[in-house]
Amino acid sequence: QSVTTRTFCTVLSTNYLPKALALAESLRHYEDGARLKIFFIDHADDEGLPKLEGVDCLSTAYLGLPRRTVMELVMSYDLVEFATAIKPLLFKRLLEDADQVFYLDPDTYVVSPMVELTPALEASVGGILLTPHFLRPPERGSEISDGHMLLVGVNNLGFGGFDRRSIDMLDWWWGHLRTECLYDPLAGLFVDQKWMDIGATLFQAASFRHAGYNIGVVNLPERPLAQDADGYYVASTGDRLRLFHFHAFDSKAPEKLSVRFRHTNADDLADESTVLQLAKEYADVLIGYEQSLPAAPPYPYWTDTRGHRISRQLRRAY
Repeated sequence: QSVTTRTFCTVLSTNYLPKALALAESLRHYEDGARLKIFFIDHADDEGLPKLEGVDCLSTAYLGLPRRTVMELVMSYDLVEFATAIKPLLFKRLLEDADQVFYLDPDTYVVSPMVELTPALEASVGGILLTPHFLRPPERGSEISDGHMLLVGVNNLGFGGFDRRSIDMLDWWWGHLRTECLYDPLAGLFVDQKWMDIGATLFQAASFRHAGYNIGVVNLPERPLAQDADGYYVASTGDRLRLFHFHAFDSKAPEKLSVRFRHTNADDLADESTVLQLAKEYADVLIGYEQSLPAAPPYPYWTDTRGHRISRQLRRAY
């Protein structure tokens, strides 16, 4: 019986490196020393990549694209669009050496061994594992509604699992993301996610319904957290918490959980809440990396070669 090889990866520009290193530390702790592969969208070659212990750093050269194609992408897309567009190419390249590839957003944090992943991916029909934002309909009147899913997509692609059966899907996905990985709500597009609403059906992706994966500020109401002697778990289902998604998290204000989602002190986490305890734990790890790393340079593709800011209108026209 051969052992299944697994690779964990994330995609970022250098300003998110502290979060990726916090993720990498949690991954090593709970996944038998697993090394996170960190793909830097703001490094065109390996020469300037940071030398970091316990992780593998990759530049856009790793994708094997012609230099002109990379430059066309960074001109067409802003930072988030570019970072999400290249995901299928990265996964396909990693699958040349690994049996399974698991993508984690840099602002996710592992809190217990993710023992369900390999069997769940193996059991999927299409070799694709996705986590839906919600496992049941949101309550009427809640801040996030079914209509929100029409805007952003059914699945949260801050997590995904892929094996070699997904290659056709990855080629199809890249066929769209090459020119259509846009944040353009009026056109029905939300970067990479809305395309996967179609791809999940066409290529038989599995909807991973373990409640302990990819919990964040959006789906926390349906998955309240509690704690016992073994760690964190989801009070509504009994599932152990595996992976928490700290979307728009500020380490200096852990009680806010997400600085984008809510904006009043009335919504701050209660002092005794399990979520605040987890947020403070994550903030402590994150602050350590924020203080030890040099300040990140600005994203190089915000401006042209003369230093002029490239507007969204100009990118669209291009």
